[in-house]
Amino acid sequence: MLSKVKVLVFLLIPVLLWGWGDDVEITTLHTSDYQYPVTYDIVWPDDTLMFAAIAYNDTIYGYVYSYISTDQGQTWSSFSAYYWPSQRKIKSIDLEFYGDTLYTLWLMENGALLLQGRSFTVGRWSSILNISDSTVSAFLEIAERDGNPIFYVATTEATADVDSFTIYKSADYGATWNVVINEGVIRDNYVRTVCDFDFTTKSDTILLYYTYERVNTTSNDHNIWTNVYKDDPSGNVTYGFQGAISFDGTLDIKYPSLTALGNYVVCLYEANGDILYSYSTDYGENFTQDIAFPFNTADSTEWAPYARWWQLLSDRGYNIIYIRDNNLYYVETQIVADTISWGTPVLVSRRIDYYFIYLFNYSYRPKLVNMYNVATPAVIWNLDYYHYSWPYPLYDSTKFYTDNMIATGVGEIAINKPLNIKVNTFAANNLHLEFSTPVDRNIKLFIFDVQGRKVKESVIAKGTQEISLDVHTLKPGIYFLRIRDRQATGTRKFIKVR
Repeated sequence: MLSKVKVLVFLLIPVLLWGWGDDVEITTLHTSDYQYPVTYDIVWPDDTLMFAAIAYNDTIYGYVYSYISTDQGQTWSSFSAYYWPSQRKIKSIDLEFYGDTLYTLWLMENGALLLQGRSFTVGRWSSILNISDSTVSAFLEIAERDGNPIFYVATTEATADVDSFTIYKSADYGATWNVVINEGVIRDNYVRTVCDFDFTTKSDTILLYYTYERVNTTSNDHNIWTNVYKDDPSGNVTYGFQGAISFDGTLDIKYPSLTALGNYVVCLYEANGDILYSYSTDYGENFTQDIAFPFNTADSTEWAPYARWWQLLSDRGYNIIYIRDNNLYYVETQIVADTISWGTPVLVSRRIDYYFIYLFNYSYRPKLVNMYNVATPAVIWNLDYYHYSWPYPLYDSTKFYTDNMIATGVGEIAINKPLNIKVNTFAANNLHLEFSTPVDRNIKLFIFDVQGRKVKESVIAKGTQEISLDVHTLKPGIYFLRIRDRQATGTRKFIKVR
């Protein structure tokens, strides 16, 4: 355990705030059509564009419905319905977006695996990776090196006696794939299943975090570990080291969610009806283990935590969602040096008492995504509706919702008013800002580079509706413009050109 780590909780008794906006329904699935959802995912690649995908099975086929929003999730429309043609059912899906293409990783109940890309320039789907195997879990991540994407698909493959950890890699947009890691472990009394997959960059080396549960088949004890693999600058992938996230055999540990940013690695998980977390400040070699989540309560059941990192300031931030007594909450945390600090939980969705509702289940855990990895998040979740049909309740439908949030800063109040601002995407000497209405007070403006370093600071005076900022001294590259105070916020990405 890291001896120097300190934990700071800003509010020991959290103030639960109402949600930041209206829940937006994406779609409804009805059991009258013999449909049942199994999984979903969401991505948010730029200021306005969002994609969501919902997978469901009927009595024969597995389907994926894909949805698009061009207004930050305020409205949704279906643009694709795709089914597996070989009468196979879906176990999970995973979404990523790169360039102009939405990538969907399908895992079928029979172990088959398919990766598809849907180009919004060409306008059609294409199969990239098609594996018929004994896969039981699968995850997709897209890293970048020297401006070029690197695709990784991480899987658990199980046979009668062996659990195998496999990583497939492609450096040419999926045209060719190589198996870069394939480690088989004899099962004996343990079953090992990968539950999460993430990466970070250390110098020019991409570190791949392969997080798995190890279950004792005799005692049913659950432990969580992460194997770290190194993809070096020459493209060779080798085993790095193993980190013990939790190995307390007395805890019934499930559903880890691991996220990595620089040398900081955070993992949350359910344990005996409460949430625990572990984190590392040295790229995952050593974890401070099994710390009680600060917002657990004695008479409630907490579960299904989900975490994703963001980086905008020099300190590192993480957006987290979790469930307590069938209510969905969001909270922000930050790590500065060796101290972790927490903000105020915000209520995302409350159980509706006049329906008989099972709000969530493990088959489709709520998901969270950040807008191109800055602080603004969005959440997707489900509501299962039961209605009375005397003398028995009748299962009616599953509805899917999303909500676009403005991140609540550590120790701050919830922010409900986004700034409507336009910024020229490409700037040579001047960055032009235009507000929909004149600002009603003096507000601060910051510009950060992709490493989160502040490179410019200014003040926008009350009454301003248009302003041009001199950016000619900035080096060419990607930057983030951030305007934020306690009443409003706005984040925009722009590219400084020569």
